[in-house]
Amino acid sequence: MKILDNYSIYDTEIINSIANNNEKLTYYYPIASVFTWQGIKYLGNDQYILSGTDTTNSGVYYIGLVNMKNKNNYYTLTYPESSTTSIYGPDLVNNVLRLVGSYKTSNSELGNFGFLFIQNAWQTIKYNSYNKYTFVHSVMGSLCILNTDSRTKDIVSDTAQAFIYNIDNSSFTNISYPLSLTTTAYGLWWNGNSSYTIVGGYSKLNSVGITSIYEKDNQVFHPYGIGFIVDYDSSTQKFTNWTSVSVVNSIPFLTHIQGITGYDTNENIYNVVAVGFANGKYYSQIITLQRSINGFTQTNSTVSNSPNIVLTSIANNVITGVNIANIVQSSSAPTTFAANF
Repeated sequence: MKILDNYSIYDTEIINSIANNNEKLTYYYPIASVFTWQGIKYLGNDQYILSGTDTTNSGVYYIGLVNMKNKNNYYTLTYPESSTTSIYGPDLVNNVLRLVGSYKTSNSELGNFGFLFIQNAWQTIKYNSYNKYTFVHSVMGSLCILNTDSRTKDIVSDTAQAFIYNIDNSSFTNISYPLSLTTTAYGLWWNGNSSYTIVGGYSKLNSVGITSIYEKDNQVFHPYGIGFIVDYDSSTQKFTNWTSVSVVNSIPFLTHIQGITGYDTNENIYNVVAVGFANGKYYSQIITLQRSINGFTQTNSTVSNSPNIVLTSIANNVITGVNIANIVQSSSAPTTFAANF
């Protein structure tokens, strides 16, 4: 683990407007060479932990104020003997650092491996030994969530599927939206005790390959169906309150929910970040969802007015995201950001 020592010039703050209710966002750019912020958690007292991938294909995380201006608070982390490492989800509770993500070795035929990192100890996570692609996205409480292909001993299938991984007993539970052909999960929130809330996406129309989801458009995630939110009880392994969620605008969007945050002041209110895709363009949305006896209802939404912004995660009142145009065009401008909303 080392502190990054390669700094860019992008440490400015920019005010941009958001459509619909004309809210203002304050954008912050990393001063280290970060390619993509993929996860964030709020630590209290205005402190955050952000995680992602740097420009050398190493995992990177930052701990501190959301303006990210303390150069000593950036750290890189690489899975032993890997060629690339990406940290999708961070967690830091009682000084115990936990990170999840994926890595590749120099043998590209082996695909992607998922990992869980706890206090300098690495663990590879795979649902079965036949899976070629595994991406672990979030960790909170006693659980992680991950996406894999559907390979088995007798079947070679690239269709994406989602699982919960229980850290305490190393068990897996399948996440499958009712009657869906494909389900993926990205965001996890621990409500306390055995109660969790999970977000992601699904399709009832198509069996979608995991490589087409993760490797399309220069590694930028591509929505393929409809978003969802669901409650999960780890003691009974039961799902309740399955609810579909879509980016709302004047045209229909393919939608995926990327991240979720809850609030101590109201255990039934969540903010999620969603990515919509239509007519070759991406649109992101912050959506407020409230739990009721009939599932979840949408109470508020804020749509980005830029077709180039893809939001990746959310914590408290801060979002992370990427600028698609700068990635595709290999621009020298920053590719990733955090922002207050």
